[in-house]
Amino acid sequence: MVSNLSEISFGQKLSKDFRFHHIGIATTSVDDDLSAWGFLGYYSETDFFEDVIQGVRGLFLISTFANMPRLELLEGLPGSKTLEPFLQRGPSAYHFGYLVDDLQNAIRWCESNGGIVIAKPALSTAFGVDIAFVKMRSLLIIELIESGSFDREERNV
Repeated sequence: MVSNLSEISFGQKLSKDFRFHHIGIATTSVDDDLSAWGFLGYYSETDFFEDVIQGVRGLFLISTFANMPRLELLEGLPGSKTLEPFLQRGPSAYHFGYLVDDLQNAIRWCESNGGIVIAKPALSTAFGVDIAFVKMRSLLIIELIESGSFDREERNV
């Protein structure tokens, strides 16, 4: 039995080129969940967006409390099955979003560490830049957001 976490090898660490941006949360209704997140100190950072390529509608939330992560609440568009696997037990945190300077290089890094691209690069409605999704061996899903022309203050996300 391991008595100290420092004795455990967790494998390759995330590239220093990945900058944390948000946690993506799948829900059946963003509108219905907003009050619960508000109770926890979260409020809307953006207007709603619809991304027909990804098959989702959502918005970003930030907290009134320091050091709380940005959240992206997402629901499926009518007829979309994108989020169904993640909603089998109710709302679910299902991806971590990271800003990267070079999307193709970040994808190669993920693949070299056992990742599989599950959504090829495509223009994101929420960001106005290309994004891709990669499932890592641990089943963690990473959203890669190309930040080359991404201006956080201009887009407010």
